[in-house]
Amino acid sequence: MFLRATNRVKDGKPHRYFSVVESVRHPGAKHPVQKPILYLGELNDSQQTA
Repeated sequence: MFLRATNRVKDGKPHRYFSVVESVRHPGAKHPVQKPILYLGELNDSQQTA
């Protein structure tokens, strides 16, 4: 499991969202697929400075 950050620009402002994912290998797949386990949401400026 690891933390994955997703960046998005919304209304001209950058936003970063976080989720905990695990790598799962499906039979016949060429590479692992990341399965979301927990969605943590956005990290805002006050949380980022702490």
